[in-house]
Amino acid sequence: MKRWLVLFRKELLESWRTSRWLWVPLVFAVLGALQPLTSHFMPQILEAAGGLPEGAVIEIPPPTPGAAIAASLNQIGTLGLLVLALVGMGAIAGERNAGTAALILVKPVSRPAYLLAKWAAYNLLMLAALILGQAAAWYYTDLLIGPVPASDLVASTLIFALWLSLVLTILLAFGTVMRSPIAVAAATIGVVIALAALAALPGEAMAWNPARLAGLAALRLTTGASDGVILPVITAVAAIVALIGAASVALRLRPMIA
Repeated sequence: MKRWLVLFRKELLESWRTSRWLWVPLVFAVLGALQPLTSHFMPQILEAAGGLPEGAVIEIPPPTPGAAIAASLNQIGTLGLLVLALVGMGAIAGERNAGTAALILVKPVSRPAYLLAKWAAYNLLMLAALILGQAAAWYYTDLLIGPVPASDLVASTLIFALWLSLVLTILLAFGTVMRSPIAVAAATIGVVIALAALAALPGEAMAWNPARLAGLAALRLTTGASDGVILPVITAVAAIVALIGAASVALRLRPMIA
């Protein structure tokens, strides 16, 4: 446990020195605040843009508070996910190429401890950024549109955090078998797109799909309902455990130096 804590602190220190703890939460906060601000000021924005017939009246029904935060969550689920992929694509692949992973793993450090330290550090960064983004969305939505129940906000954040945690786990797992950080990011995004496409299929055949967590998080905000969340939660947790186990085996079998 002591060795794991050393590795974990090393990952946090590296993220701090590379300013990830500054710009990643900042990006999430901007994405969270953007949707309620845009929704509230859209008539003024369109009027200032011009090009409308004289006397035209712009009437855009304001979104419900839950729908505004759900839209912010969708922004985080697209652009925020790309940010996480860019941040984490070199977490393992980059260290393997630089030889850092070999220097660490020749010491009395287990592969699972090395992997779990990275997984925990990146998940902590993701969770902090997501909470800040949701807090920004909640603040501006409450200020400009209306209140959202805190229970719905917390539940949707936890559901969405599990989905992003699975994405980060996929990213790290690809890093154990691929040496190119760009290939790691591309493969992860490809898997995410495939899961999302499958989740959009009609019927209950994809009720287990963890990609449904993003939609279920938004649904909790708009309707307050959490129906159908248990199965994808179980699948996501099982997939995270399985991927960490498979990645640990891959680290043991594959050479650390090219």
